[in-house]
Amino acid sequence: MAKKIVITASLTGVLATRSQCPYIPYTPKEIALEGKRAVDAGASILHIHARQDDGSPAYDIETYRQIGKRFSCYVRMLLSITARVLLGFRAKSAFSTS
Repeated sequence: MAKKIVITASLTGVLATRSQCPYIPYTPKEIALEGKRAVDAGASILHIHARQDDGSPAYDIETYRQIGKRFSCYVRMLLSITARVLLGFRAKSAFSTS
């Protein structure tokens, strides 16, 4: 019997920049597309740190909401987000489409 494994892909890094690696996704669309590629390659958990369009860290709910909406269009997986953002609101509300 084959062993089952869980693959986690960390897509953005907390402070990594494109000057360090030109392939790091910044925008919600880029993060979601990179997530789809990771899931297509076998990942079942995606860990992200949201970014502003310029690559700086984003800590606002709306950026995470936009990422969540784009992920739901592309893939079904467990999304692990930065816990710091969840202080003060429920995770479910960040990804609500209503």
